[in-house]
Amino acid sequence: MKKLFILFVLVAALFAPALWAAPQTLTPTAIVVTGTTLTLAAPTSNDTLQFANDGTAWLDIANSGTQKTLTIVSQVSDYMTLPAGVAASNGSVTIPATTGRVLIGPFLQTSWNDRTTGYVTVILSDTTGITLAAFKLDMTKIGR
Repeated sequence: MKKLFILFVLVAALFAPALWAAPQTLTPTAIVVTGTTLTLAAPTSNDTLQFANDGTAWLDIANSGTQKTLTIVSQVSDYMTLPAGVAASNGSVTIPATTGRVLIGPFLQTSWNDRTTGYVTVILSDTTGITLAAFKLDMTKIGR
């Protein structure tokens, strides 16, 4: 029994950090009227990402590997009480294999922002071959 307990503790120590790791936070790059270089980077080993959203943010994701799925975590029930029998559902986006590149957004704040943090949370089915970045419109620098 003692050996089984020690084995359990070792397995828990190995896998617990991956199971409860904090999301990787992306900082949206502002798109301005004078031009912005869109630079994508590989995510860390974490498959859960978050980014601040002012209602103008979106994700640019490129995939050089197998087909992936991106889940956008719904926050609808945080902002409103839904009718009985109606459930908030997460968004799901397929990222095509090999040369897949998708732009996702903008994200409606009342549907996708965490009420406390103001972040949108997304989960990738696999990060292998993925590069991405978050962007937003800089409304203060758009010539109107």
